[in-house]
Amino acid sequence: QAMYTQASTFPRCKLAMTSIVQRRLSTKSDQRFVSDLGSRPGIDDLASGGIAAISACERAHCWQGALAHLHALHAHRASSLGGALRSPLTTAVLPSAAAPAGVLEHSAAISACGKGHQWQMAQEVFSKMLAAAIEPNVVTYNSLINASTKASRWENALGLLSELRALGIEPTTITYNTIISACSKGRRWEQSVELLREMQAVGVPPNIITITALISGLEKVQQANRALDWMSVCKNSGLQLDIVLYNVSISACEKAQEWERAIDTLGSMQRDSVPPDVISFNAVASALETRHQWQCALQVLASMRRSCLEPDVITYNATMATCERSRQWHVSLALWHELLERGLVPSAITLGVVSEACDRGALWRIALHLASEGPRGGAGALAVVA
Repeated sequence: QAMYTQASTFPRCKLAMTSIVQRRLSTKSDQRFVSDLGSRPGIDDLASGGIAAISACERAHCWQGALAHLHALHAHRASSLGGALRSPLTTAVLPSAAAPAGVLEHSAAISACGKGHQWQMAQEVFSKMLAAAIEPNVVTYNSLINASTKASRWENALGLLSELRALGIEPTTITYNTIISACSKGRRWEQSVELLREMQAVGVPPNIITITALISGLEKVQQANRALDWMSVCKNSGLQLDIVLYNVSISACEKAQEWERAIDTLGSMQRDSVPPDVISFNAVASALETRHQWQCALQVLASMRRSCLEPDVITYNATMATCERSRQWHVSLALWHELLERGLVPSAITLGVVSEACDRGALWRIALHLASEGPRGGAGALAVVA
């Protein structure tokens, strides 16, 4: 921010923003674009490339660079109108004396702020945009709604939806998806369902992202039955289910302790030719943990290996815990040995499960060794067993 407050002349601002953006841009093409911008002698080049520069910053999540470019556009346009930039850029994003940039530039800058989790800065850009009599469009509102979503402000996202409707702007699938995601994060699943119903009523087509966002909200409040119902609706509507939707559906079953439905959903996933990943199997393994289904847990572990997937510490922790709670302490310890032999690093959860298994098996020497050595004592504990 201090760098921006010193940008009282355009060349200095141009140098600062070029340096900042080059450090943050993720693609070589974007880096070449900004390097080229920094080497151009003419101020007119900035106006023609302003939107591209801001968009490059947006893609790189570099909100500082986006605002610097937006500021420079205002300075250029004010200068071209015969005005002069008399105030440095401080906390006010847009100098009031400058001629405004266009809606595309502002929308891209708002999006960059949202991606950088700068909700208040995005609001500031939007407010200055309205003060400059620049009419926002649906892209502007989508960007601002996304910023609200990332800031966990679902009420603000709903308010923006009402606002754009009042202006006669038609919301898009992206608009609804973002607001449904905001409501899901805020555990407002009823509101998410209402928004989806509204989409269908007004003819805005939902997509796989819509359903995934909705099910994600249901997963947070342990509504497994509703989550699976919506998954069925999605499948019957002809939408292609993907691994993200399946995983969040399995997780919903796990949170609701519906282990049988979690296994069924994993089976549906495989039948629909959607290859499960480690996250899929871990969610099922976790669903079995509190239901003492140790044989099912071992079958899930075997199925995971048949799918050419390597179990991780989370997989072992869940499977070991299921065995231990089913009083199969010897199986739990065998899995612990396997975990160590595979070179995986046990976690605090792993050691807790092993300690419980040792307690059940009266293996107090191993328990004492783990208590004294912690995660580093795994190999030593094997020697104790030997």
